[in-house]
Amino acid sequence: MSDARLQYLQSSPLALRADGVVGIHHKTLSGLKAFRERWDGPVAVSCLESARPVADEAGIVWQSDPAFDGVEAAGVVSAYELAAMKEVLVHAPVNAPGVQTLLERVPLVLGDDNAPDVRTEITLIGARSRLDALRIKAGAIRRTRRFDRLAARVPGFHANGYAASAHYARVNPTTLRYFDHRIRADDLPLSPRSTEGVRGRPLHIAYSGRFLDIKGVEFIPAFAKELRRRGVDVRVSVIGSGPLEHSIRSAGEGLLDFPGYMDFESAWKPLFRDQVDLAFLPHVQGDSSSTYFEAMGLGVPVLGFENATLSPLLADGGGGWAVARGDIRAAADVVVEAIARPEVLREQSARALAFMKGKTMEAVFDQRINDFDRVARGAFTGG
Repeated sequence: MSDARLQYLQSSPLALRADGVVGIHHKTLSGLKAFRERWDGPVAVSCLESARPVADEAGIVWQSDPAFDGVEAAGVVSAYELAAMKEVLVHAPVNAPGVQTLLERVPLVLGDDNAPDVRTEITLIGARSRLDALRIKAGAIRRTRRFDRLAARVPGFHANGYAASAHYARVNPTTLRYFDHRIRADDLPLSPRSTEGVRGRPLHIAYSGRFLDIKGVEFIPAFAKELRRRGVDVRVSVIGSGPLEHSIRSAGEGLLDFPGYMDFESAWKPLFRDQVDLAFLPHVQGDSSSTYFEAMGLGVPVLGFENATLSPLLADGGGGWAVARGDIRAAADVVVEAIARPEVLREQSARALAFMKGKTMEAVFDQRINDFDRVARGAFTGG
């Protein structure tokens, strides 16, 4: 394994605390620590733009926290500084600001979480008019061409999920598909979830994620109301935070629980493993959401809308259901059947676990590190 420096560049500035300490999101840190466990050289995170204060510190881990555990962090690094390093392998999102200045200067592995069509779909959700939508589509064409030109010129490319890998594999033949999530082998339950007690208590349904338009959170109150209208005995938890919290709280009319932000290891995983029966993730676009995989990795089937991630995931063997976008009645039908026939939930739980067994976090990061090593050996040893 190469002992070069593995430098990750965020697509957005690092968080900056008033005392000058920088921080990154806990999910980013978990990935960097997984790299650190496998990589012989130092692992570091920075950005080509200066760190900035953040409005919402939920989920941010500061560099002074012992959790960093060997991962280096700097508020900003320049292309000149990176090029001057003796041996450095840089990994960055294809949309990271200034990443084009690194071409031909350092070994570079780019990546993307979203296919161009998905990124455009996400942006169009905020369109205010038909003219605005046309401008977004025109900009998307230019952006896709720019990203594709970058992707074609690097010795390695990592694409997160089905849609991104399908697109970039046509651009760069070295493209590696992976699934970004935090489920380790020892997280996987030994057996599918027991559903024997479902008839004797409310079915526990949970949403988890940011409270944003693109996540479809506006459908959650309507979903809960439809279940109430049918007299279905359920508990609906809405986990996370975000700008739409007030509106969904108001629209929920007391039908929703709001546990707030949960630490993934100490709170989120135990809740999903022990209490949640079904994950309702009504994303209105096909972002490569890790929550699909993390719920399934704890044996919890997923219910959501058809999109460029959930639809192929289920077709590939994942556990759960996809209904037409916005079809709350069809989503409620799934819940009604699951309560009437608990064995259906167990079957989908078994499918979820079988799907995730070969896609644990360890397997994913072993695969990615091996590809980093391939690029580093080619750059530094001519191998």
